[in-house]
Amino acid sequence: MDSSMLKNDFDIGTKGRLILCVEDDFRLRSDIVEELEAAGYRVEEATNGEEALKRLETCKPDLILSDITMAIMGGYDLLRAIRSKRPDLDDVPFVFLSVLNDKHDVIQGKSVGADDYLLKPVDYDVMLATIGSRLGQVARMRRNTVAQLERERREMLEAAIVETRDAFAGVANALDGMSSGVIFLDGTGQVQSMNRTAQRMTRGEDGLVLSARGLRTTSATSTRNLKQAIQNALAGPSNGSMVTVSRAMHRPLILQICPLGVRDAIDSPAVAVLVVDPEMRPRLSAEMVSRMYDLTRAEARLAVALTDGKRLDEIATEFGVSPTTVSFHLQNLFRKTHTSRQTDLVALLMRGALAFQPAEVA
Repeated sequence: MDSSMLKNDFDIGTKGRLILCVEDDFRLRSDIVEELEAAGYRVEEATNGEEALKRLETCKPDLILSDITMAIMGGYDLLRAIRSKRPDLDDVPFVFLSVLNDKHDVIQGKSVGADDYLLKPVDYDVMLATIGSRLGQVARMRRNTVAQLERERREMLEAAIVETRDAFAGVANALDGMSSGVIFLDGTGQVQSMNRTAQRMTRGEDGLVLSARGLRTTSATSTRNLKQAIQNALAGPSNGSMVTVSRAMHRPLILQICPLGVRDAIDSPAVAVLVVDPEMRPRLSAEMVSRMYDLTRAEARLAVALTDGKRLDEIATEFGVSPTTVSFHLQNLFRKTHTSRQTDLVALLMRGALAFQPAEVA
């Protein structure tokens, strides 16, 4: 089979992505790697779960394809270890590939957190289509993040009609509920104010940093690009520009540099910088989701627990109720949110959390 001829609706944005293939059968693993590379993917290999965890210390794949039954550490234990110890991999799809084709085996694979379950012998057309679909889903979520950035940029600019420093400081306080970072710079490029999300984003040592010299990054190249974008915004009328800030262990930050049209007064904010972290998963507010969908207290607690990645059996234990009670509230959530699947429900709730998150108590 010539897999390079496969018509994949999700080819755009998936080529060159890194796949971690975990399989103890050398011949089968070699065949899978050959098919993946022919389709344009890069591949890391591991013979068991323990070796896969070591690979994950030095690389971050875009998708993990794993056998279940392997010596030393099997696929189930590998997935549990990743979900419990590597929150930075929460958005990485995990696909099981196994000869275990009983309905119970498939259900067990899904219940431990797998995104898909493929059967052996391998149908490479189905495998590539599944991988493309999952990577396409991740790409769509990232595009939604960029779209959300653009919407928040427009909302912020509409609010930025006032020209005094105190007025903009008040706007920054009003934006404390946003999940995007918002930073106001004066006519010299120095930081005047920022919302709480931006304060958190500039405290680390990987990415964006606030120093005595102003706003900079941990990458010399990114710092030069950021300074140039700020200078361009200060120089004259423009539509702004976008800068990506590389990070060592995480996906790049996305910065939108927005001129505010105030250049005469040095003390007035002249540039706004909106910062989005594609990996940030803001915690859902039970109060917010309750008001959005008219949920009861129990339903709102369940919604928050689901977005935290907890399984239904874990939720039942934590809440001290029976699985039947949890299922009852879950059905109510489906009805009130007009969804029918748990994955769709969580995606809907997380979109609301991306727009706004509860402000921290000082």
